[in-house]
Amino acid sequence: MNKLTIYTAALLLTGTILLAGCSADSTDSPADSDRQMQQEHREDTAGQTDSAEDAETMDDAIDIDGDTIEAGSAELSGNTVKITKGGTYTISGSGKMVVVDAKGEDVTLVLDDVTLNNDNGPGIYVKKAESLSLELRGDNAISCGDTFEYEALNAAVYSKADLSIQGEDTLRLSTGYGHGIKAKDSAVFNGNLTIDALQDGIHVNDVATFTGGTYRIKAASEGIESKDVLAIQDGTYDIQSADDCLNAGSSLDISGGTLDLVSQTNDAVDSNGSLTVSGGTIHALALQTPETAFDVDNTSFVISGGTIVAAGSMGTYPTEASQPLLMAEAAGIGNVRVEKAGKTILEGNLSSDGVSRGSVVLFLSSPEMKAGDTVTVFVNGESLREVTLEEGTSTLGTVSSMDGPGGMKGMQPGNSGDMGERQPGMMGEQPPEIPGNRNGGPEAG
Repeated sequence: MNKLTIYTAALLLTGTILLAGCSADSTDSPADSDRQMQQEHREDTAGQTDSAEDAETMDDAIDIDGDTIEAGSAELSGNTVKITKGGTYTISGSGKMVVVDAKGEDVTLVLDDVTLNNDNGPGIYVKKAESLSLELRGDNAISCGDTFEYEALNAAVYSKADLSIQGEDTLRLSTGYGHGIKAKDSAVFNGNLTIDALQDGIHVNDVATFTGGTYRIKAASEGIESKDVLAIQDGTYDIQSADDCLNAGSSLDISGGTLDLVSQTNDAVDSNGSLTVSGGTIHALALQTPETAFDVDNTSFVISGGTIVAAGSMGTYPTEASQPLLMAEAAGIGNVRVEKAGKTILEGNLSSDGVSRGSVVLFLSSPEMKAGDTVTVFVNGESLREVTLEEGTSTLGTVSSMDGPGGMKGMQPGNSGDMGERQPGMMGEQPPEIPGNRNGGPEAG
């Protein structure tokens, strides 16, 4: 049997968990238990089995090399740890699942070289708590199968409490069912995460804030989604998704960080409310028609800073651009460079797989671009011709764009001459498969 090791901050205990209790009857539910009690039991035991080996439980305590964890703080059942009181718990070793059921209390789990492997449920499930903090030490991994016993618990890390993830070390998440991480409330991230998920890489129902860290995400749905507010303040992001790379329900704010975003079938950055870019470096690519690098649903779209090299099949006009934005029609993607007076002031590589993908609209902006500057745009070393930047948004070539943030505006002739008819775009091209992901799956919850 795999073993997990727990250390509690309060008792400073070390050693390996020993099963000191007696076997429990896994069918001891009262005959008159109502449906709700049965559902909660299913949630608590998601991914466990009823084998004799896995049915051992603690009556009063868990012995750790002769020391005792206070009764009711933690239990071990079927290689699953259950935390029932607030506090800090350091967990090492390998096992199946960690369940937190500590209503109204703050719990910190220090993951210290932990490996969790649950074929039919989440690796970490927070049923009840005021908040859960995951601190990362060493190399940690959670892997889940493609069929969950309890379908509602649709993530490798599933939290019904406010969630924070931090630490300088790593956590790798892989799941054939649901999301990599799902937080029903708000979440704050500053860790190093590698995620391969059938649905969203990270899915947050409330406010999601990223203050730093490194995120490598492959998702068969959306890369990072908040149903409310998504704020990217710092960090490094490499996101390949079938759907939107970043998606927010009410507002999306990018003020820092380095973001490399590739969407195979939808938008790179999508807000169903407002979108503000005030800092950071964004390389973004939307591979299919009629998608765009930035999609905003008929509300505020502001560019006030940051460095942007992005491309989509269509353009989106900001409602306000205090830092000039240049949208340029190009025959393909690849290495994109902007020169001013012979000096490169902006450069980025937009090749997702080394293949040029037909006519696109480039989004180009940087603090070195000023109204009145005359600049030249190059794609793969070929000049698109020069243009003089205006206040706000300038265009080069015939730009097919959105009507206001998010709708069709039609062909917009450039302010430096018409480059002719729009070339056949990416319509009908099949996007390359995202390595490690599987197509299909249940709808994100």
